[in-house]
Amino acid sequence: MTGWALDLGTTNSGIARWDEATGQPQLVELPDVCRNPERDDPLEAPRMVPSAVHLLEKPGVFDRLGTWPPVARRMFLGRRALIGRPALERKREAAHPAFVPTFKAALSSESTRPLARLGRRAVTAREVARAFLRELLVATKHATGERLRDLVVTSPVSAFETYRAEVQRLDVHQPDAQDLRAFDLAPPLLQGLVARRSLPAVE
Repeated sequence: MTGWALDLGTTNSGIARWDEATGQPQLVELPDVCRNPERDDPLEAPRMVPSAVHLLEKPGVFDRLGTWPPVARRMFLGRRALIGRPALERKREAAHPAFVPTFKAALSSESTRPLARLGRRAVTAREVARAFLRELLVATKHATGERLRDLVVTSPVSAFETYRAEVQRLDVHQPDAQDLRAFDLAPPLLQGLVARRSLPAVE
């Protein structure tokens, strides 16, 4: 079984998986959403995904159907947001209240604080994080052809308990398969979260 890990960063995020052949973790490249798939300068973090979100202002029929709980618990249908590079590109076209440049700090300390607006509705940090993680998992499924079942999410040491609780509330997985527990990671990532859940299929 493949082991997966997520570093949900303030500026950039990335998913890695364990490579049995080399005995080392490998960064999963997501060319559709990463910062710049054509660059190689490590200082620019070109293969990482910017932790930016642009929520859909006018969702289509399948996008709305995908938010219906009986469907959302079984599969990823439609889209809820643009993330990563597409979100940044959309922001360059015009400023918009549906754009969130970063959400991790608010998720750790003020998860119910509004970070964006969709029409008259305020969208909280928790909702933004949920949309980002959902689209990141969809991009990973499309890039690898694999369904994630076990996921390690790194946690900031300064806010371990609150951050763990917030990650557990993101609810992008089937809730009846939830098993979240603390996990110690090798330096420099000292603490993290293990989420053992059956994840929805991707359409």
